[in-house]
Amino acid sequence: MLWVLSVLSISTGLKLDQAYYSSSWQGEEKNFLSWGVYLNLDGSSSRGVFEVGERVRMEYGKIYMEGEEPGVTADKLEGELVGKLGMGWAVDPYLSLRTLTSFTTDSLIFNPVEFFQSCGLGRGFFSKSLNLRLGFTLRQTLDRKENDVPLDGGLEIFGGFVKEISRMLTIRSEIRVFKVLFSSEESEERKSPDLNFLTILSLKPWKYLEINLNIEAKYDKEEVDELQLKETLSFGFSLNL
Repeated sequence: MLWVLSVLSISTGLKLDQAYYSSSWQGEEKNFLSWGVYLNLDGSSSRGVFEVGERVRMEYGKIYMEGEEPGVTADKLEGELVGKLGMGWAVDPYLSLRTLTSFTTDSLIFNPVEFFQSCGLGRGFFSKSLNLRLGFTLRQTLDRKENDVPLDGGLEIFGGFVKEISRMLTIRSEIRVFKVLFSSEESEERKSPDLNFLTILSLKPWKYLEINLNIEAKYDKEEVDELQLKETLSFGFSLNL
C-alpha cells in the first residue's frame, strides 16, 4: 500500500518597501528600504489508517534606515510533523515532532533551537476544518551560548482551523498553549503558560498571486510579562496541489 498525498499547499513571496525624502522635505522622516520573504507550506498524506501532516512556517526580513544600523523585521523558522492513527474512534492518538528557531541571533545561525515531542489525543470537526489536540509535551532548548540544555515537560493544547470563505479568500488560524508541569530549571516565569496565536488571511485575486495578512500574538513571561502583537502584509505567489 502506497502513501497517498492528499493536500499540498505552498505560498511564498517577497515584501518590499522603500521611501526617499529630499533634503528640502520638512519633517523627521528618514529614507529607508525594507524587504522580507516568507514561505507557508501545509501538506498531508495517508496510508491506510495512518495520516501524516506537515507544516512549515518561514519568514525573514530586514530594514535599512538612513543613519542607523540595519534591523531585523522578521526572523522565524518552524516545522512540524504530526502522525495520527485514524481508527474511527471518538478521538485519534497522535505523535508530533516540532522545531522552532531563528535564522540569526547575536551573529549565531539557527540559534537557539527549540525541540518539541508530543503525544496525546486529537479530533477533527466540520470535515476536519477544525482540529483540536491535547497531549503531553517535552521541550528541549538548545542554545550554543549556554552549556546546559533545559528540559521541560507539560501539557499542550493545540487548535487549528482552515476555512475557504470564498474562491478568493482563505483563513488559517492556529493557537497553541503550553503549560510546564516540571522543568530542569527552577524558574517561576518558565512555569507560566506560553501562548502562541497566528491567523493568516489569504486573498487570491489571480490563480498564482496571493496577498497575505498575518496577525500574530504571543505571551511568554520569560521574554516579557505582556502580550506581544505583530501584523504583516505581504504579496507573493501560491501553488496548490
